Amino acid sequence: MVTTHTDNNTSTIMGSAALLYINHVKQKARLSMNIDVQNWAMAANNDFIIICPSKSFCLINAEGIIVRKIDHELDEINDMCWSLYLNKFLILSEGILYGLDMTDSTQSQLLQIKTFKYSSITFTVSNEKFMISHDGIGSVIKLYNLSDWNLMSTFRPPISCQSHQEICKIRFNSDGTRVGLILTEYRNNCWFELRRAENMKLLKTVPFTDKYSHNLLSLPVGEFLLVPWDNKKLFLIDNNGKLKQTIDYDCKSIMYATLLNNRCLILQVMNDDLSSQELRFHDL
Repeated sequence: MVTTHTDNNTSTIMGSAALLYINHVKQKARLSMNIDVQNWAMAANNDFIIICPSKSFCLINAEGIIVRKIDHELDEINDMCWSLYLNKFLILSEGILYGLDMTDSTQSQLLQIKTFKYSSITFTVSNEKFMISHDGIGSVIKLYNLSDWNLMSTFRPPISCQSHQEICKIRFNSDGTRVGLILTEYRNNCWFELRRAENMKLLKTVPFTDKYSHNLLSLPVGEFLLVPWDNKKLFLIDNNGKLKQTIDYDCKSIMYATLLNNRCLILQVMNDDLSSQELRFHDL
């Protein structure tokens, strides 16, 4: 059962479509809804967010209404992204990439798109570019063209990362010229790196004391939002890879984040009793 709460006092936010007022996340959420998910992963496009209850995907609109539920038999969801080029939500599960076909307004079909030779945990898309990182120490990054799945580039250690390091999350920035990565060393600490997309040249590093993996969200104008798993903080990274702002958020712990229509930040948080989760919608 889904319970939705709305705040009718939310003010209208004016300004450029590319400009986000990140401090509005400190205000009461415009809308909140209780959910029960098996996996923390989320993704969004202009119209819907997708979440992962047990053995299903749910599409939810900006008003918190579940508009579609799609059953599946996948055991694990590693990562999800929206592909505007394919007009599909892409879902990575145990080395297999699936697409959730959105062309039919009444039905959604989960289609197998590609199988990768090695287990992978994170990928990212920008127009026709598809970038994926293989799981494990000494992660390898591969760049494909979505139009024909031609392998364009392969980056191995020490270019992808050092042989004792692992890539936890990878995301293109808003224009696809750079990528943000979350890396870990022996899974004891995590840090952020900004790199050039075409050659993986390191541009900036932001260290973090938190040892847990982070959710990484690409924002407009080339910025990133880092969301440490099971934490109460948000870290805003500017388009030059510098830590711009640290935001304390009022909740038990933040588990994941996504951005709907490049304007509404949706946070998946644990409720105070730790027995259920909640989606909070913040218009930025």
